[in-house]
Amino acid sequence: MISGIFSIKEEDEHTVVSFLGIKLRISKPVNQQLIQDFLNQDIPPKTILLIELNKSHNETLPGYCKYLKDLGYNVRIIITNHDNSVFCRFSDNIKVWIFNKKELYYIFKHYNAQKYERVIYNSRGIYRKKCINIDTYFKNILKGRKENIYIQHHLEKLHEGGCKKQLILANPQNKDDLKSLVVNPHYFGETKRGQCKNNLTNFIVIGALESKRKNMDLLIQSVKRLLANKITDFKITVVGKGSMQNLSDEMLSYFDIKGKLPFNEMYNEIEKADFILTLLDPKLPEHSRYLKDGTSGTYQLVYGFNIPCLIHKEFAKINGFDCTNSVLYTQNNLADAMASAINMNNTEYTNMCESLKHLSDKIYSESLDNLKNCLDGE
Repeated sequence: MISGIFSIKEEDEHTVVSFLGIKLRISKPVNQQLIQDFLNQDIPPKTILLIELNKSHNETLPGYCKYLKDLGYNVRIIITNHDNSVFCRFSDNIKVWIFNKKELYYIFKHYNAQKYERVIYNSRGIYRKKCINIDTYFKNILKGRKENIYIQHHLEKLHEGGCKKQLILANPQNKDDLKSLVVNPHYFGETKRGQCKNNLTNFIVIGALESKRKNMDLLIQSVKRLLANKITDFKITVVGKGSMQNLSDEMLSYFDIKGKLPFNEMYNEIEKADFILTLLDPKLPEHSRYLKDGTSGTYQLVYGFNIPCLIHKEFAKINGFDCTNSVLYTQNNLADAMASAINMNNTEYTNMCESLKHLSDKIYSESLDNLKNCLDGE
């Protein structure tokens, strides 16, 4: 691929070829052999079919698979995203089927899923130009022997669409009225990280560099304050889509900008880090959803990789964070929090990691019980 002249982009149903600004959409053929292989596979008893039809929630699949395996279930997975490297750290062999929309229409129309104990849809909504409920988008959704389960990632949509089926949420743990519904997916596979702090403190930012998700301006101003105070023994690793512009050469020397990475490379970078920067700001209207209805994938990485985060105090409690397992700050005090993290000694850091592991284990245990109760019901 020659950037700006010739490019190839894979979509669900088409391959998009671009040359000198001219785009050609080539329809992909239906893979009949793959469909037949799926339809004819042997399904052992006590098997769950887990279906993810969005591209933005794949990272939760290993977590849900781990819960199901711990409860003694076999798992089969359907996804539409061709990148299944999210399972690169998963020790068990998980069968993942990748289908495009045309193939799914055929399967949903012709396949009897009664061999499966249940079908779990990892996203209730299908995201195209707008969010459409799965049972509206696909008229003939697959159904197992017991009632389907839908995982809802957005609390504000919990009761939309007249769905009376069971719902499990990957959302905040500390909302008392929702605790029995929460199954928080924060297992990504085997981790290789110790609990010793780097000599050069390594902060990491993960995810799209856009204002509705992160206050990057606050980070830049905080770095300027650190440098003005002669605090220089740190670096910031940045993983995700987007760019950082208008930074001086001196400022850029403190950033290691990786761009968007495959899951395995992203996991490697996370394991090298000492602290995760959440960069949520309660004064930004776009971030208010994280205090009410929304959750952030960054939190799952904090729990799963056992790496303390720097988080604004207003976002901490609802997600189980406090001064024992994370570094809290108030408005415009991120620089002070970063300085505190940089100056933290190994004993303090190890204690913080142990406290965070206790929180992660607690969330895992509660989530496992909630999922068991849901699966045991009709």
